[in-house]
Amino acid sequence: MNRADLSTIRAIFDAFSDPLLLLDAVGTVLRQNSSARRVLGDVAGAKMSSVISSPQILNSVDAALRGETPQSVELVLPDNIDHTYNVNVQPLYFSARPGSPRALVTLHDITTLRRSEQLGVEFLANASHELRTPLASLLGFIETLQGPAKDDAEARERFLEIMHAQASRMTRLVQDLLSLARIEFNEHVAPTGTVDLLLTVKQAVEQLQHRATSRKVVLQLSAPAHVPTLRGDPDQIMQVCQNLIENAIKYTHENTPIEITLTQEQGQICLSIRDHGPGIAREHIPRLTERFYRIDAGRSRHMGGTGLGLSIVKHIINRHRGQLQIESELGHGSRFEVILPIPDEEVTHAPSR
Repeated sequence: MNRADLSTIRAIFDAFSDPLLLLDAVGTVLRQNSSARRVLGDVAGAKMSSVISSPQILNSVDAALRGETPQSVELVLPDNIDHTYNVNVQPLYFSARPGSPRALVTLHDITTLRRSEQLGVEFLANASHELRTPLASLLGFIETLQGPAKDDAEARERFLEIMHAQASRMTRLVQDLLSLARIEFNEHVAPTGTVDLLLTVKQAVEQLQHRATSRKVVLQLSAPAHVPTLRGDPDQIMQVCQNLIENAIKYTHENTPIEITLTQEQGQICLSIRDHGPGIAREHIPRLTERFYRIDAGRSRHMGGTGLGLSIVKHIINRHRGQLQIESELGHGSRFEVILPIPDEEVTHAPSR
């Protein structure tokens, strides 16, 4: 094989979108393509056992180097978001030394497929559980209106009002479940758009001003004149702002301010939303972002909550490689902080303060 042929093979190897590793007869990495380097780091010259410690994959490598046909294996690599790969190992015999085996390891990302399957199962379980109560209530009222209260105008008006509230709750629940499913499905894919966070927060405050006024709550926004542009999904960041401000409006005490603050430091921007409500007991805080977790289920449902708002917020922030921090103390209100990374090019040009 001449140099031109070798160069062509190497170019094809490096052009593959899936991570590829070429192993020698003793399982040492002879070559890796750019995708493998991005996923695994620079592992050229390392033993396969030190790169991936999965016994099933190492057994597949041994089988391939013996010339056998190994089975594919699933592998989960932890990162900010866990990625699942289908790992295939194939024996190769194109070495300059006849009979010297090689093995080609391919990692095919199936995160989206597995996430889709998991979300489908969870969606059905959660939806059926949460919809069961309002559906049973609706059926009960319908049967009553068809029977004992058929000619009772006063009962009919009262029941129809309750039925409307239950149907509205189911609508909100289905909308939030669909929204959460879409967000989780794409959580491992970093957003590529841009977000003007200051403008987004101002718009969220404006949209919720009427609700705050009706609850006798004042929304106070404090922010610098310039806030760097972030990399993100504008609609999802708006959803985060709306959910957190709306939560603060629901749970703060009347005639108290909700302090919304934007600050920038060390390559990050922080959105802080502070209320003066009853606060949250320490043992509840770690579970607040779980699906359908409610401290007071009755009050949450009465106020129109679906139990999914903070879970939606968490998964959006995960997708944006940010952090959600919650501080609260009984009797002293709560603070929710969203910390998002500023792109390097914005950090370079951001004014110092």
